[in-house]
Amino acid sequence: MTRTLKIIMSAALALAFLALVGWYFYHQTEGLFRGPEITLLEPVSGETVTEPVVNIKGATKNLQSLTLNGFTITTNENGVFNEVRPLLPGLNVWKIVGTDRFSRSNEVKFEIFHPTTTTTE
Repeated sequence: MTRTLKIIMSAALALAFLALVGWYFYHQTEGLFRGPEITLLEPVSGETVTEPVVNIKGATKNLQSLTLNGFTITTNENGVFNEVRPLLPGLNVWKIVGTDRFSRSNEVKFEIFHPTTTTTE
């Protein structure tokens, strides 16, 4: 094997190793770069709910704190939250705000309509 070929092989191996280390580092820290994530699972924004309460479910990632209309709510160890809240007649506007440890925030807004009277048959 010639000296030039050894240098080329060594350089290629070093680049492959650095690329692998870079890929590993990125995937281990990507949550730090993305900031907080909130996914609302239910209810659907714009939905009409005839029940007097609404079940608000969602999933989060990379959060330090989570609020629903300014009130702190908790998540389980998997980042899932489940809140039951009363509805007022008419349009109910909700805002979920998540903040990470670097004070970056993300919010999800949704609306639920609750009719003033319900029809029973």
